[in-house]
Amino acid sequence: SYAEWASVPWEPGVLTAVARDVAGNVVAKDVRQTNSAAVALSLTIDAPSEVTGTGSALVLDGQDAALLRAAVVDAAGNVVHLATNNITLHVVSGPGALQGTHNGDPHCHEPNNAPWHTAYHGLVRGVVRVTSTVARSARESALLARIDLDGPMAAAAAAGRQWPETAGIVVEAT
Repeated sequence: SYAEWASVPWEPGVLTAVARDVAGNVVAKDVRQTNSAAVALSLTIDAPSEVTGTGSALVLDGQDAALLRAAVVDAAGNVVHLATNNITLHVVSGPGALQGTHNGDPHCHEPNNAPWHTAYHGLVRGVVRVTSTVARSARESALLARIDLDGPMAAAAAAGRQWPETAGIVVEAT
C-alpha cells in the first residue's frame, strides 16, 4: 500500500512507526530508512526459495518458473521507491526463457510479455520459465510432444533426449 503526506517536510534519516494498545503497550513497530540517489540495480530470486517454501531449485520439466525481483537501489542497498527507470531482463545463458515482466502498477499498460518494464516504487518483476525437459521420463516426454507442438516438449523431442544440464540459468538486469 502507499500513503503520501505532501505537507510534511522531507529530510534524510530513519522513520519509526510504533502502534500501541489502549494500555500503552507496544503491539507493532516498523522502521524505514530513507534512501539516497539511485546507483545500481539489485536482482534477486523470490521463488524458488527455502524461505517461502517453494523449494531450492527449479525442476527441469519445461514448465517450472522462477520469480525475479529487480530493484533500483542506492549506495546502501535501500530501494529507491520513487525510481521509474526502465529495466530490461535478459537470459544470458542456461535452460531458461524470459516469460514476461511487470511492475505491480495496476494502471500500467506496458506489455507483460515484453522483456522490459518501467519500475514502480523502484521495482520490476520478471518470470523466467525453464526450457529444458530432462526431468520428465522418456515416455512422458514422447506423449507430451504429441500435443505440445510449439512448446518445450516438442523442441526436446526434435533435439533428441538430453541429460541434465549442470549450468544454472543466468539472468541480467539493465
